[in-house]
Amino acid sequence: NLTEHDKIEKVKNTVKFISRTGLFHQGTSLTNMPYDCLVGIQSANDFGYDTVRVNVRMTSDGVAVLSHDATINSVARNTDGTAISGDIDIATHTLAELNQYDYGIRYGAQYAGMKITELSDAMALCKKLGMNVILEIKPDTLTAEEFDSILGDVVDSSMIEYKHSSFFLYS
Repeated sequence: NLTEHDKIEKVKNTVKFISRTGLFHQGTSLTNMPYDCLVGIQSANDFGYDTVRVNVRMTSDGVAVLSHDATINSVARNTDGTAISGDIDIATHTLAELNQYDYGIRYGAQYAGMKITELSDAMALCKKLGMNVILEIKPDTLTAEEFDSILGDVVDSSMIEYKHSSFFLYS
């Protein structure tokens, strides 16, 4: 069994970070932990990080969710744990459609039943934990209205007043 110190050292060596009290990006293959989710944010806090970087995409019904990839296939599974057949693109599916899949079971039974994380929930948790947030906004099909919606989630969370949030747009 790994000590808490050993776990922190493994995380420091496998994720992008600024310092231990710095940036925690996604999850880590060594801990087999889901990323771009509330569990990952809580784990970053538990490991002593004060900043997380998450990836943001928009669903077809205008909900900002956390996902690095344009499709859910690399992180989600059918509810029975089997691989999803065919690409499931976030931008062309509603939140309800995306939540028919399991986002945790791929990482172990302890994470089974997880749904895709909404940005508003992630921002609320970061505020509760006192963590900084860096949003990497994926603009593949992003409209001006959708970008305004993402900013609205940040403003609604009061994170701009509480801590700094950074935004990155990648094409």
